[in-house]
Amino acid sequence: MRIIIYLFMLSVFSCTEGSEYLLMEKRALASGERHDSLLLGLHFGMERQAFFDHCYALNRQGVIKEGAGGATVEYRITDLPHPARINFYPQFDDEQRIYKLPVTFFYDAWAPWNKAQWSDSLLVAVVSLMEDWYGGGFIKLSPEDEENKSVVFAKVDGNRRMAIFKEDDMKVQVVFTDLSSPLAKRNKKKQ
Repeated sequence: MRIIIYLFMLSVFSCTEGSEYLLMEKRALASGERHDSLLLGLHFGMERQAFFDHCYALNRQGVIKEGAGGATVEYRITDLPHPARINFYPQFDDEQRIYKLPVTFFYDAWAPWNKAQWSDSLLVAVVSLMEDWYGGGFIKLSPEDEENKSVVFAKVDGNRRMAIFKEDDMKVQVVFTDLSSPLAKRNKKKQ
């Protein structure tokens, strides 16, 4: 539910930051460029069975493992200030191809009393990591209402949008969306 709220915020901001985001999105989509790469060899448009086959191969190599409850893929990440993991599972469009990839980051040693590893510091580290992996150009969008206090860092390269935000005190979400996907376009119209 929080993902929907944050993506809605990205779509309808009427403030200066929102206008900046909407201009970035419009320019990126008008460029005609395609940026389909995601992470670990995954990409937009990858068929469901190809995703499973690819993950099976990565699992056999010991790169990834089954995530929480068997419903996600888990990957240990060493590029952050503290040992961390990511969990992800793509969303598929009507043709059973990846069009969205929500990725959850969290530190292994997170605890309510371990404030150094809360999502506040993790958010800063994840934005920096995404800039290393995908280049700079993220813009910071502040929430308009009091209920949603997390800022959103957003970037659009061609068809690929990346939105980064705190999910809760422990987790940070990075959501990759193929804005050229018919399903993404339909969902945007519903907002």
